[in-house]
Amino acid sequence: MMPNWIAGYQKSGTTWMLWQLVHVLRGPHEDWVQHVSMIPNWDGTETPPLGWVRGHVDRKLAGSIDRALYIVRHPYDVALSAWRYRSQVIFTLKQPLSEYIDDFIRAAGDPEFNAENGGTWPEHIQGWAREGYRVRYEDARKAPAAVLRRLLVTLGLEATDKTITRAVEAASIPKMRAVDPIKFMGPAVVGRWRRHFTSAQIQRAQPVFGTVAASLGYDVEV
Repeated sequence: MMPNWIAGYQKSGTTWMLWQLVHVLRGPHEDWVQHVSMIPNWDGTETPPLGWVRGHVDRKLAGSIDRALYIVRHPYDVALSAWRYRSQVIFTLKQPLSEYIDDFIRAAGDPEFNAENGGTWPEHIQGWAREGYRVRYEDARKAPAAVLRRLLVTLGLEATDKTITRAVEAASIPKMRAVDPIKFMGPAVVGRWRRHFTSAQIQRAQPVFGTVAASLGYDVEV
């Protein structure tokens, strides 16, 4: 038996998607720590446990897997979310957003995450490209019940319409924030990068992220 994966580059919406899946697989819970720990996080340092696991590791570190759900998000929105997480949640970054965006472009992803997990944003996406079911965060935010229903079918899981509705309702951003003890959940707004990336930054980012992002249906140009 091999593990089933919920994976994605950091700050791509994996926690939000995890919240829905846990409601389907394990039943409803309102305690944040208990809920997210029901599907253990794996950082690549040991043999992954059997059953469902979650993580952001590069595909080559994940080893043999059974099924996989891979979450993707527009790389520019990933940058904004990563900056907020590092500067306002875990406080490992003291840098203005604009400067961080410049570093994100130069590193083709979050510099610290890349160093820890052995890959840039394009490399991470390409490494997991052939694994299981890929979900765009933007599509899931627009039609959460429909996307959740499709991925459950693809992963060979069963759930009633009532269960799916409850899972989606439980994963509403206001409800998740209400039980979030560390303010982990950010704005969760699709396309927010357009208000923060300058034209010059977009021009520099396009050759870095453009090919892979375009293959996912993302607009990365000015």
